[in-house]
Amino acid sequence: MKLKATNILASLFVCFSLTGQSIVGTVSDCASGQLLNGATVKILQTGSVAATDNEGRYAFDNLKSGDYTLEFSYIGMKSVKREASTGKRIDVCMEGVPSTL
Repeated sequence: MKLKATNILASLFVCFSLTGQSIVGTVSDCASGQLLNGATVKILQTGSVAATDNEGRYAFDNLKSGDYTLEFSYIGMKSVKREASTGKRIDVCMEGVPSTL
């Protein structure tokens, strides 16, 4: 009976450790270093989308443990793709799109 209870607890630990993971970070302007409010961050594998807050921060919570591709976009900036693993911080700076005027 004790072995059965130990196996159940071990199984629960594995299940909970595979979910509930996060990817967090900030988005800034490469030229000025200013943090960008309202940048869009998308996880390509899941379609989940987050917007940065007024301090340039974004967060994805409750992810399955693993590797993901993030796509960052902001009006007037070149889109950026970055590989990310859960439990890691991904800070990105974005470059402006050259003006065609």
